[in-house]
Amino acid sequence: METTSLHLNGWKEVANYLHSSVRSVQRYERAGLPVYRPFPSARGHVMADSVAIDRWLHRRHSDTDTALVVETRNNLLEHQHQIEELRRQRQELQKSMAQLFTTLGQVGQFAN
Repeated sequence: METTSLHLNGWKEVANYLHSSVRSVQRYERAGLPVYRPFPSARGHVMADSVAIDRWLHRRHSDTDTALVVETRNNLLEHQHQIEELRRQRQELQKSMAQLFTTLGQVGQFAN
């Protein structure tokens, strides 16, 4: 499948392509959005290629997905440790209750 590349000329076209505001797209540039300046000394004017932007978006989402997977895995491990601790505490409570019932049974025998 061949992707047609659009040549985007200026912040407004890039912003329209991304369905974002010009200000947001300018922030994205600092985050690595692939835009280039035809006149390096000119601060305002930029150009971009839609295929390069699509690749950047894909990488950015892949990085976000990877971060979410790592965070989810860490949360899962933490919850597993908490569950193990709760199971250990339940076993201790069951032992204590068994000892208590044994003691109460012995006290009851002496009371009769």
